[in-house]
Amino acid sequence: MGDPSLESDSTLLTRAAAGDAEAFATLYDRHALPVYRHILFRSGNRETAQDVTSQSFLRIWEHLREGKVIRTFRAFLYRTAQNTFVDITRRRASSDLSLEELCEDERWEVASGEDLAAATEVREHASLLRRALSSLPEQHRRMLTLRYLDELSISAISRITGKNPGTIYVSLYRGVRALRQALVEADSPRNNTPGI
Repeated sequence: MGDPSLESDSTLLTRAAAGDAEAFATLYDRHALPVYRHILFRSGNRETAQDVTSQSFLRIWEHLREGKVIRTFRAFLYRTAQNTFVDITRRRASSDLSLEELCEDERWEVASGEDLAAATEVREHASLLRRALSSLPEQHRRMLTLRYLDELSISAISRITGKNPGTIYVSLYRGVRALRQALVEADSPRNNTPGI
């Protein structure tokens, strides 16, 4: 048997469904960080992102152990993560993660030698984008995150959300328009002046 890290998700999924824990661990290693980042971006809470990620993989493992079929691992994973996120956030309030906390995470560290001014500008833009996104309705936030942060195709988003591609395109178009407006409002001088 070859190196599991070189195998496709489909092959690993077949092996995992047959009880191969190493194949499932490879799927975890390959997809856990993107799911964690996706949920962190949506929730703003590291603990929630960690819980959702681990519980999502646990649910998928149990699903496979019960002999249930998964057609596309990535789509099923994101749908499971969405459902898990909803379950967890219903149980506890999600608190905002400050930009400083986000940057303390070693995965978000500025590369050594990078210009501090440029890094500060990137962080300010990220903060502005986060504020603008948080002002959008959940549906727009979710679609924009799946498409542009997670870089999923329209067909993958369709499998994850259960919505047809036409609806996704319309939602993305409206979401981008709303985000542009929210960015203008979030960056306007009156919103940056204390007490106004």
